[in-house]
Amino acid sequence: MQIETKAALPFYKNGYLIYFESSTDAILIDPGDEIGLLLAFATQKNLTITHILITHAHIDHVSGVAKAKQKTGAKIYLHPDDLNLYANVPLQGEKFGISIDTLPEVDAHLSDGQILTVAEQEIKVIHTPGHSPGSVSFLIEQNLFCGDILFEGSVGRTDLHGGDFDTMMTSIKTKLLVLDDATLVYSGHGPVTTIGNEKQYNPFIIYAN
Repeated sequence: MQIETKAALPFYKNGYLIYFESSTDAILIDPGDEIGLLLAFATQKNLTITHILITHAHIDHVSGVAKAKQKTGAKIYLHPDDLNLYANVPLQGEKFGISIDTLPEVDAHLSDGQILTVAEQEIKVIHTPGHSPGSVSFLIEQNLFCGDILFEGSVGRTDLHGGDFDTMMTSIKTKLLVLDDATLVYSGHGPVTTIGNEKQYNPFIIYAN
């Protein structure tokens, strides 16, 4: 499995392209303003993007969905508890002074424990609400793509619509910290970390125990 990460202004949010040696199929996770860079990379590698997976529907994580859908025709996957956020992305944009059109319809809903298969590789969906009601994380082998719920040394904000700190911390403790310490954590912002590192050094986790 290979992971290509790109980020771009204004939000400098991490977007991920996942691909495999055994296939030309590929996955986009949270296409945002960096979508042009990820699509160019996919073209360079002769990859076919089949899935657009969204951890949550805040504007920085979905601003590239329309372009991704237009260019690839890939199915869009989102947890139903974030459909309201997704439908109101143009309003989210107005708050940041950004104009964004209504996004294409979601093709399939995600659920906790669901297994998706791409290129014979299993992708486990983990519902991790708190940053938003429908926030999910994707576990591929020992690689966790968790959106904005957990960062190196920090956790997600909960002051946005639908956020709840206690719910988020419960998600982290019961859904993420139970994973192997060696699990690599790919967040929506910032560097890669590990579950073990966050157990040991993340102050939000240390003082919550």
